[in-house]
Amino acid sequence: MNFLLSLSVCLLWLTAGNHAKTVLQSPDDLMKNEDVSAVFTCSHNIQDYNRMLWYKQSRDTSGLTLMGYLSFDQENKEPGFGNKINLDGDAKKNGTLTIKKLTLNDSSVVNGSVQQSPSNLIKTERDSAELVCTHNITSYNIILWYKQTRGHELTLLGYIWNTNYYPEDHFKGKIRLNGDGTKTGSFKIEALALNDSAMYFCAASLHGVMCSRDTIQKALKAAEL
Repeated sequence: MNFLLSLSVCLLWLTAGNHAKTVLQSPDDLMKNEDVSAVFTCSHNIQDYNRMLWYKQSRDTSGLTLMGYLSFDQENKEPGFGNKINLDGDAKKNGTLTIKKLTLNDSSVVNGSVQQSPSNLIKTERDSAELVCTHNITSYNIILWYKQTRGHELTLLGYIWNTNYYPEDHFKGKIRLNGDGTKTGSFKIEALALNDSAMYFCAASLHGVMCSRDTIQKALKAAEL
């Protein structure tokens, strides 16, 4: 039986530098038979980026689920994907995701315990827009916000760590973060412009000690603006 394998999204996590860049992934989608393997490749040339994360996207684009990540050349799989995937390569330049023995379940995703509202907004220029993200994941203390352009580039906007707010340098003065990363946080865009039209994602994560940004992101929810 042939079926369309949903897009597997590759994200990068930086430990130094704050410059949004394009990440290349191929192929965008695959038509495969059951019981065979599928391979996706992710590459970049961004200095100081050393962590590559792979997400599974549902066919209705309602959410993303973290499958695992490469930290330099070290493979880290999420629970539930240990025997299903292999991660290879070097996160500083390129890596591959192999999904083994495909089944129909590999073309869908189960929603997690991260909720974002509203699901979409229609606004006029110079207005402001606010999105709210909530989660109930014990021990998670950070909420991250991403922007996805129509060209599918994903950019980190900033994050809330407990009650501390860290917008990325390029977005200071443009966005406001508020709330508590352990439960509920909000993200507000000031003075909307045409280039603010995009898909926005929030994620719940565990922030490691000593500001290591040890990302264990779960079940992102999308909101189209």
